[in-house]
Amino acid sequence: MKKITLLLALLISSIGFSQTVVEDFEGSAPTLKLNDGFGAATIEADPVVGGTRGNVLKLVTSASGKSWQGTNLILQGNVLDLSTTNKIVTADVYSTSAFTMLGKVESPEGSGAASAAEAAHTGNGWESLSFDFSRADDNTPAAADVYGSISFFPLRKAGGWEDPSVTTTYVDNISGIAVAPSETCSDGIMNQDETGIDCGGTCSACPVPPTTAPTAPPSRNAWDVISLYSEAYTSTGLNGVDWDNGADAVEETIAGNKVLKITAGNFIGFELPAGVDATDMTHFHMDYWVAVDFAAGQVFNPKLSNHEKADATAGESESKLYTIALAAADVKVWKSFDGTLDDFKRGNILQLLITDSGTISSSYIDNVYMYRAATAGVSDNAALNVSMYPNPASGVLNISAANTIEDASIYNVLGTKVMSLNIDSNSEAIDVSGLSSGIYLIKYTIGDAVGTAKFIKE
Repeated sequence: MKKITLLLALLISSIGFSQTVVEDFEGSAPTLKLNDGFGAATIEADPVVGGTRGNVLKLVTSASGKSWQGTNLILQGNVLDLSTTNKIVTADVYSTSAFTMLGKVESPEGSGAASAAEAAHTGNGWESLSFDFSRADDNTPAAADVYGSISFFPLRKAGGWEDPSVTTTYVDNISGIAVAPSETCSDGIMNQDETGIDCGGTCSACPVPPTTAPTAPPSRNAWDVISLYSEAYTSTGLNGVDWDNGADAVEETIAGNKVLKITAGNFIGFELPAGVDATDMTHFHMDYWVAVDFAAGQVFNPKLSNHEKADATAGESESKLYTIALAAADVKVWKSFDGTLDDFKRGNILQLLITDSGTISSSYIDNVYMYRAATAGVSDNAALNVSMYPNPASGVLNISAANTIEDASIYNVLGTKVMSLNIDSNSEAIDVSGLSSGIYLIKYTIGDAVGTAKFIKE
C-alpha cells in the first residue's frame, strides 16, 4: 500500500512539473539578438538528410568574436517558470563534434537574476540536453523566477571558455515548465491598456519624438573640428556595439535632419570606425533630446574613451566623463552640451559611451563632435608671401615664405592631424609620399600669424 501511495505521489508530482515545448521554430520566427561578435543565427531546415524535424535554429560562432559570444532568444509565447523545485530546461541539440554548451535564462519577470547552466554534447547528431538551472554555473545564482528569454553559448568548456572559432550547431524543441507571460510595462508587447509598446495607459507616457532639428553647428575650419556624428561636418560615424544598447540605435530624419534615436537606456555604447587623435581639440559638443518625462535624479552623461595605452595593448587608458544633470525644463526639447577636454589624454579616442539613471527609455543625439576654439589671426597665403608647389603633389610638397615658417601641421578632411613639422626656416620640402590620396589642409605659423592652404595628394 505504501508503494502504491508513493507511486501516485510521484505521478502527481511529474504531472505538476511536466515539460512543455516553448519554442519549436515552426511558427513565426522569434526575435534573436547576437552578442559579443556571434557569427549568425538563422532558422533553417533539419540538417539531417531526410530529417522530419522541420525548422530548427542554426547557430554559427565566429573566430573574430569573444569566447563568450552568444545568441539570445526572446520567447514569443509561453515563458519558462523556474520558480519551483523543477529548474530543468531541455533542448534538442545537433552537433557532429563533442562540446559543452552554456544555457542562460534571462529577462526575469520578478526580482530574480539571470541563471546559467552547462550541458555536454557527445557529438552524435541530435541529442536532448538538460540544463539544470539549480547548478548556478558561470558565477550566477540558481534560477528562482519566471524568465522571458534564453541564451545559448556554444564555445563553453567545463568552468571556462574555448578560444573563438567557427562552429555550427542546431537547436530545436526548447522545453520547460511553461506559463503565460505576465502583462507588464516591460514585456515588449502592447497589451493591457497601453497605447504603445510598454507605454501609455497605466504605464508611463509614451516617448514624444522631436519635430524640429537641433540648432545647426557653426561653420568651422576642417582642422578645428573632429566630428563623430553630424551632417554639418565630415564625420567618422558611430557604430553601436553589441554589448549594450548602442546596437539598438537607429538613424531617423527629423525636420530634414538626420539624428540617432536611442531606445532603452542606462548604458549606451558606440565605437568609432578607427581611433582618432584629438590632441589638438579643446572642447566636446553634443546635442540631445530626452523624449520621456522628467524623473528625479535623471542624468544623461556622455563619456569619451581613449585607448592609447603605454604598453600598446588594447583597452581603455583614460576617459573623460561629463555629468549632465537634467531638470524638468531639459526634457522634450533640444539641448546642447559643451565641455572642455582639459588635460584628458586623447590620442586614440575609440568610443563614445552614454549612461543615464535608467529612467530614459528613448532619446536622440546629433552634432557630436570635438572642436578647437577658433584661432585668432588667421591670414591668407598672399598676405604672408607664401607659395606652395607642386599642387597636386605625389612625393614632395615645397612650401616657402618671405619670413621664417616656424611650424606646420597637415590635416585630412576629417580634421585629423596626420603630420606635424618643426620647420624654423623660410622654406621646406615636405615628404607627403606616405599620405593617402585625397585633399589635405596645411596650417602654418609665421610670427603671430597663422595661414592655411589646401593641396591635393595624388
